[in-house]
Amino acid sequence: MLLLLHCPGQILSVDEDTAFSWPECDSCGNNKLIEQGSSLQCPTCDKTVTEPLTRMSLEVYVDCPSLEKSGIVKIKLLQDSIQQLLSNQQADDEGYELQAVLGQELGSVSGFLASISRDPAGESVLMVEEIPQLQDGKTATES
Repeated sequence: MLLLLHCPGQILSVDEDTAFSWPECDSCGNNKLIEQGSSLQCPTCDKTVTEPLTRMSLEVYVDCPSLEKSGIVKIKLLQDSIQQLLSNQQADDEGYELQAVLGQELGSVSGFLASISRDPAGESVLMVEEIPQLQDGKTATES
């Protein structure tokens, strides 16, 4: 059974173990680029990648009032949501300053309940994975 959730709320913390980025080929989307000197080579389309796409992974803990009685809510965000959160930041050599997303409001995030676990203190942790939204604001599963 798939349980869909709507989790608007404020970001309380970031799971830094899940925060990373990687380059992808701007032609074929391959993420296994090979460094050759100062350039990147895509083995799939055999192209020198001069402007790779940057893909990101980020999971955040959210104060989600509608689910607060259920436990802690952790959301695995999609690329678009991550980019929106980081849109006011400039990346440096180390990447983005993740603490800058603390306190930001997550707008209309919908997702499915991927798992329920317990933290070291014994509190329930709801792991939610964000799902894409269509243009009219409905989720892909509501269309």
